[in-house]
Amino acid sequence: MNGTLALALASRHARQSDPPEADKHFSLARGEGLRHTRLWAISTSKGAVMKAEKRLKELGIDLPDFGKAGKYDGQNYGPMKPFHIVGKILTLSGHIPQVNGQVIYPGRLGDTVTFEQGYQAARITGINCLAGIKQALGDLDRVKGVIRMLHFVVSSPTFYDVHKVSSGVSDLFREVYGETIGTGCRATIGVMSLALNNCFETWADFEIK
Repeated sequence: MNGTLALALASRHARQSDPPEADKHFSLARGEGLRHTRLWAISTSKGAVMKAEKRLKELGIDLPDFGKAGKYDGQNYGPMKPFHIVGKILTLSGHIPQVNGQVIYPGRLGDTVTFEQGYQAARITGINCLAGIKQALGDLDRVKGVIRMLHFVVSSPTFYDVHKVSSGVSDLFREVYGETIGTGCRATIGVMSLALNNCFETWADFEIK
């Protein structure tokens, strides 16, 4: 299943019981977002360079302000710093699908969480990663490329589409930064549990300017 099909499925099968916070941070699960995705594909195919902040505005995505809040959600889980910079490499601590302190789509893929909800959770995690980049660098356009992302998906033993779930993050970064900057190395691991019943977590490294 490619990213566009996953977005279409998310739009078609979004449940009325989904938390309203998810709607604010997952605009591309709606038809308008799909229209933006098609326009983005046309513009980037012609070689246009999109600025990350401008792209987020076009997508209707508002980033949480981790700098203003003083710390990101992961620091509630244990002693850690949100990011570390060595030379031209930015490493983010783990990010999760949490909005305003609320875990979005808690549970397990293949059991209590649907594929569409898992994909949305991954996308929300990606939005939080972008907020982490802004907290660390002050400017999203200082990212020169995605080096690698390691994704963790809480899943049942018979759920084998963990890699498709994690495309929620990968698709977002390609939509914001374009294919060259936004595509990096990645791996996805199915796990038994994550803190506070989160269904998804991402750990990422970036090359910076």
